[in-house]
Amino acid sequence: MGSIEFEGWDVEIDDIEALNRSSEVSRIGLNFEQHPGMICASAEGNVAAYYCILVEVKRHMISGGFNVTVTRGTGEKKVINLYPTFVIENDVDITSLIR
Repeated sequence: MGSIEFEGWDVEIDDIEALNRSSEVSRIGLNFEQHPGMICASAEGNVAAYYCILVEVKRHMISGGFNVTVTRGTGEKKVINLYPTFVIENDVDITSLIR
């Protein structure tokens, strides 16, 4: 088991309900919630396919960015900055992997 957490300030999502219904997001039980100036979500479960979740979230992003923390079942942590135009994981540009 692992976990994934999203925290975004001044993030704009095209349709947060559609994002929550998407297959990869709903599979793990993520539920993005809108708060004044902030969108957040977290879930525990099998996060092995977290790149697929990042792709889905990025597809719905209009502006702003998310700080994402993925903790794998092994305890390994990934710190990700997810933006509409680029993605950084543990200080490495992985934009080409998240389309």
